[in-house]
Amino acid sequence: MPVRQLALNSKDSIVHAHFKDWTLSTDKKGLKGLDGRHYSPALIGEGIVDHKSAGYGGYINLEYEGNKYNPREAMAKGLKTLQDIMLEI
Repeated sequence: MPVRQLALNSKDSIVHAHFKDWTLSTDKKGLKGLDGRHYSPALIGEGIVDHKSAGYGGYINLEYEGNKYNPREAMAKGLKTLQDIMLEI
C-alpha cells in the first residue's frame, strides 16, 4: 500500500507529524527517491509537496534544513505557510 494511502487510512489516529517539503534536483544531488529522481530539502510551501490534501489537524514540527534564508526568516515564512494551510482545511 502506498505511504500516502497508509497515512490517509490512519489519519484519525495520528497525533504528531513532521512535515517536510522538497524540490526536484536537476544536478542529481540530494536524496534519491523511490521514483529514481533526486530531491533537495525546501522550506515548507516552496517545494512540490501538497500539504493541504492530507487534512491533518494535529501537532506539527517545523524544521528548516536549507541555507536560502536565515533561521529566523525561515521559521517566520514556514509558520505563515502552515497557518494559511490550516485556515484552508
